[in-house]
Amino acid sequence: MQATTVIKPFLRLAGLEPLVIRPETNFVNIGERTNVTGSKKFARLIRENKYEEALSVARQQAENGAQVLDVNMDDALLDGVKAMTTFLNLLQSEPDIAKIPIMIDSSKFEIIEAGLKCVQGKCIVNSISMKEGEAKFIEQAITCQSYGAAVIVMAFDEKGQADTRERKIEICSRAYRILTEQVGFDPQDIIFDPNIFAIATGMEEHNNYGVDFIEATREIKRRMPLTKVSGGVSNLSFSFRGNDPVREAMHSVFLFYAIKAGMDMGIVNAGQLVVYDEIEPQLRQLCEDVILNRNNDNNEATEKLIAFAETVKAKGKAEVKDEAWRSTPVEERLKHALVNGITDYIDTDTEEARVKYPRPLDVIEGPLMDGMNVVGDLFGAGKMFLPQVVKSARVMKKSVAWLTPFIEEEKRNNPNASKGNVPKVLLATVKGDVHDIGKNIVGVVLGCNGYDIVDLGVMVPADKILDTAEREKADIIGLSGLITPSLDEMVHVAHEMKRRNLQQPLLIGGATTSRMHTAVKIAPQYDNGVLHILDASRSVTAVSTLLSKEKDALLLKTKGEYEALRHQFLNKNKKDLIPYPEAVITKEYFDWKNYKPVQPAVEGVKVLKGYDLGTIAKYIDWGPFFIAWEMPGHFPEVLSDKIFGTEATRLYNDAQKLLKQIVDEKWFSADGVIGFWPASSNNADTITLQTDTGEVKLEMLRQQLKKAVGQPSYSLADFIKPGQYGPSPSTSPKNEEPAKAPSQREGEDTPGYMWADPSTYKVVKEFAEINRANPTEAERVLWELVKSKKLAGFKFRRQHIIGSYITDLVCLDRSLVIEIDGLIHQLPENKEADENRTLWLNEKGFKVIRFTNDEVLYKTDETLDSILSALNSQPSLKSSNNLSSPFGGQGAVDFMGSFAVTIHGAKQHIDRFAADHDEYNKIMVQILADRMVEAFAECLHERTRKEYWGYDKTEQLSNVQLIREEYKGIRPAPGYPACPDHTEKIKLFELLNVTENIGITLTESLAMDPPASVCGWYIAHPQSHYFGLGKISKDQLEDYAKRKSMPLDEAEKWLRPVLE
Repeated sequence: MQATTVIKPFLRLAGLEPLVIRPETNFVNIGERTNVTGSKKFARLIRENKYEEALSVARQQAENGAQVLDVNMDDALLDGVKAMTTFLNLLQSEPDIAKIPIMIDSSKFEIIEAGLKCVQGKCIVNSISMKEGEAKFIEQAITCQSYGAAVIVMAFDEKGQADTRERKIEICSRAYRILTEQVGFDPQDIIFDPNIFAIATGMEEHNNYGVDFIEATREIKRRMPLTKVSGGVSNLSFSFRGNDPVREAMHSVFLFYAIKAGMDMGIVNAGQLVVYDEIEPQLRQLCEDVILNRNNDNNEATEKLIAFAETVKAKGKAEVKDEAWRSTPVEERLKHALVNGITDYIDTDTEEARVKYPRPLDVIEGPLMDGMNVVGDLFGAGKMFLPQVVKSARVMKKSVAWLTPFIEEEKRNNPNASKGNVPKVLLATVKGDVHDIGKNIVGVVLGCNGYDIVDLGVMVPADKILDTAEREKADIIGLSGLITPSLDEMVHVAHEMKRRNLQQPLLIGGATTSRMHTAVKIAPQYDNGVLHILDASRSVTAVSTLLSKEKDALLLKTKGEYEALRHQFLNKNKKDLIPYPEAVITKEYFDWKNYKPVQPAVEGVKVLKGYDLGTIAKYIDWGPFFIAWEMPGHFPEVLSDKIFGTEATRLYNDAQKLLKQIVDEKWFSADGVIGFWPASSNNADTITLQTDTGEVKLEMLRQQLKKAVGQPSYSLADFIKPGQYGPSPSTSPKNEEPAKAPSQREGEDTPGYMWADPSTYKVVKEFAEINRANPTEAERVLWELVKSKKLAGFKFRRQHIIGSYITDLVCLDRSLVIEIDGLIHQLPENKEADENRTLWLNEKGFKVIRFTNDEVLYKTDETLDSILSALNSQPSLKSSNNLSSPFGGQGAVDFMGSFAVTIHGAKQHIDRFAADHDEYNKIMVQILADRMVEAFAECLHERTRKEYWGYDKTEQLSNVQLIREEYKGIRPAPGYPACPDHTEKIKLFELLNVTENIGITLTESLAMDPPASVCGWYIAHPQSHYFGLGKISKDQLEDYAKRKSMPLDEAEKWLRPVLE
């Protein structure tokens, strides 16, 4: 009998990847920058129809940790429906953005509906209500439900917003009945916002607002238990704005009661929440009186709270060091030190506890674990954040370090003494990968929850991982990796675990991993449980469940989910990819005729050793710093974030203090190398560099995802000026003479204007020859007509290539293009394509005239007269000296650069802090080293633009503008979205002699060591831009492998993540 999988009624959202809102889920972070009402940059890009650039805003949101992406197009100057449709359609073609769910946000339902037609997965509609009546509400709900969307329902009806318990319950109950009984909505897809209003305003009618929300929530959850309840908690204390201590206490007291009543979500600065029991008793009593409207006749409670607030400093809590906890029993002192991350007295208190308890191990298993259990509970409840947990781990490790000699002595004296029964988790970064910040954080979090962590470090081969797991009797194995080649190594480890018949569950984590890849590639290799772990906070729940009696249920549930994901992956609709030759034709075009490349001021390679750390520090982008600490958000807004603000500020201050020490004491050494060479793009996607030792060919990849008409298929090769046309090295005999574009053939009297784009000529020529051999009847007739006496003296070509377009007929001497349109050209998408084509040809100086098939076949004389008239109106080019090519091959040569930067010296300080059991500063140094090397890359790029290359000497941008990439040119990195092949990194290292010059080495998986290293290309074209490659098909893979002279299976291995 087949097991039945029970699907629990959770709120389930999805982009390309699922987001399940479970009971243990904390706050969901929503990216708000793709909102024309909240982002000036995004609004400007949308108004200017720069949708590709607007996508970079969305991509940055996804990269910065947004779990849901809010998209709003409510702007009076926009066609909201068109803007929403265009943007979302393009967004869905970018997997790195489309992986997260979308929140369609608009006050106009026609815009919401337009958005619903575009998104894949399951989104949220923000929002619907009954303010326009029941009929409209039902109509809108049915629409949302038909698209499978979840909805936010405001407590708002025809009479206005609900402000009493009764009205809140009445409106939400009415909405629930309508949604579930008439519309058929699943209850878990309904999110109620019953409205939190300000209290203690001095107006008696506001005094019961807190009670009304709490009691309404209790009743809503009783009547409708599967729905979610949310609210803006900060509204509650609006009367005390500017007085954070009072607001913090009010929020904590309110949530204490509201959560007990059933509140699921809340917009509140959880980082500023104080533990309910630790609020100063008088303040807690006053807050309870006001929130619960007790003892508040004639606003008495309100007046008392206002009076108390006057005694508190408005700008923050008074820095009075409270030492009262030092007088409590040693167990309480240890717990307090652990929860608050205080190391000042830990040795003294640990020794006191050691003397008190029979055995040193009893101190660990007793008061220390009791304290860490509190830390784990607070972290799981969202009341502590990762930096605080890491500080707690520092206290724990120092205490254990004090006890260790005594434990070792006990072992020597009594070999049979109990060693305890602490579950053991083995962690390792797989072979070929040197990145371990995430792994270290997971280790700390698990250690704080009582697990014994065996950390093997980085670059760990499969045999060592599995040998150690068997020797140490590990209960669970965890693998980590950052770069894409690590995915294959994880598959190998799983396969080896099965071969060895291991029984431990396998955890998979790291930036490059995903739930889908784990389900499709890793899980089938091992039968005893494979789980993908999204972040450190999820690891605790996973490990605790795997070590409990619920293990089998979790593995069975996960196995079913992964089987469903595999089925989805294998049966999903293939991405709508265009053939590679077509992608080449739809490349991005530039006016190369008028482009004047700037020669770099630096010739060849320049090495920069010991770059000033203080200068580099000014370029730090702090946003990713907070993401590394699992505090996603923009900087500096995160410092006042309603969830993370207080702890984010403490973290930032700690980082600034340590950074100053790093700079002042020169803990790090920053080394870099740059280089510049003449460059040209050749054939489709090859860039050729001219170096002192000969040519170096850089092979690029091109987008193949089908796009809207007129949208180019990008490749980095598009941004380098094309050179003379030559045969493709992957398809032409070694000694073959370079093929010439038709307009270059010798002995012809047509102008020598090379109109065929050399980079696409070979591909387009094949299509032109097919068309020439298979003309339509109208094309055949017109070809005979233009050779008649009436048009004597004018030379025509058929199926001739101009740029990457194939013209039906063209007279090059008079720059006249003749097109013959069949019925298919009447389709809207083809009309638009024809308009774009005509516009492009006009810009190049060509006049375009069009005829239908019927006009050519049945109105012959009129057609010839029209052609003759057009010919006579166009000047002859035979006497023109303007014969330079608009596609390169003549004129000034283009250039391209590359760079590599690294931070040396971090490891010795990381090791020093680790030896001192200071996990907090150990991880802080790792993250700051990463931030510094990225800042170094930004700093060097700026100097390149202004000085070393000098193509934008007058640039004056702030650090914020640099982070937003508002400069000219780009610096794409091998292994990242625009050029995902890591093997091109080898050529970059050879060009710059990176290892010898600045000491960076490449692992077998082509990760850079030291880990705090960055490398990439410099491209100067003012219209160059970043993009994501997306998926490519086998035809491009085969062409790419030939160009690189690489075996197909090896090319497939390196490009597997982007293969369709």
